[in-house]
Amino acid sequence: MLYQAYQLQYEWFGPMQDAARFGASLLTNPLWVPVHAPATRRLAAAWEVFSRLRLTHQRPSFGIDSVRVGEREVPVREVAVHREAFCTLQRFVRDDLGDVVDAARPKVLIVAPLSGHFATLLNDTARTMLPDHDVYITDWHNAREVPLSEGRFGLDEYVEHVIAFIERLGPGTHLVAVCQPCVPTLAAVALMAQANDPAQPRKKTAKVDEGICLGCGLCVRVCKPKSLRLASRPERVITPLNSAHKAVLMAIERGKLQNLIFDNQALASHRAMAAVVGVILRLPPLKQALASKQMKSRYLETLIARLRL
Repeated sequence: MLYQAYQLQYEWFGPMQDAARFGASLLTNPLWVPVHAPATRRLAAAWEVFSRLRLTHQRPSFGIDSVRVGEREVPVREVAVHREAFCTLQRFVRDDLGDVVDAARPKVLIVAPLSGHFATLLNDTARTMLPDHDVYITDWHNAREVPLSEGRFGLDEYVEHVIAFIERLGPGTHLVAVCQPCVPTLAAVALMAQANDPAQPRKKTAKVDEGICLGCGLCVRVCKPKSLRLASRPERVITPLNSAHKAVLMAIERGKLQNLIFDNQALASHRAMAAVVGVILRLPPLKQALASKQMKSRYLETLIARLRL
């Protein structure tokens, strides 16, 4: 039912979004006389945003046509090593090496996320590893294009696919699980180790990406062996609570809080107040405190004092 609702929305808004995209292209055309008018730019931006609010089912390409090895560019081509109903095991083959298996270039299987986007999002990861590794990647298919006759696809089937791909690549394969597939990949490796599978990876290392860790502590609470712990960051990171909080934090980091508060730059009063607030925000802490004290509202202070009584 949910898929049908998404498809109905896609078909309903499709013509209107196409019209909005065409209108935005007209309003941003340099030959259009009032193209620099604020109202024209805002209307064009609004139409462009509306035209982009749509689902896409088109898989983009990896775009890895070549890779730099030393001082030269080496052509690269994609080869489908194995194809299943839900996934294709892709290999990136360098033309200078071809299908030759080189012991100096270990095999690496990149297990891409299956969480609403295509594996092509990891093209930079694959491109970075190509000079020194024989790179494979799980190219998951769009579930809406898989017939119901192929059966279900849940966590068990996910783990089975990962095991099958590792066994196909053989012993000595290294694994790189990016984000969401870490859990099924670890489950697959554990099952292979329990069965003493000769193709099981030798090294099993799980690494937390501290750059994207929110510090919620959930992983620490559910880890039974107590292998994880929370550590203080060098700098405190404030996680946004909602979209409004995120917008304010971004404005503060960019030094544009005054423009967020007084956003109508067409009014002279807004431009003046934004300039004043901008100067105050760039003052040293002591002068900021003095300015804040002078700008306090006597009415609010009296009201707060009465409420305290």
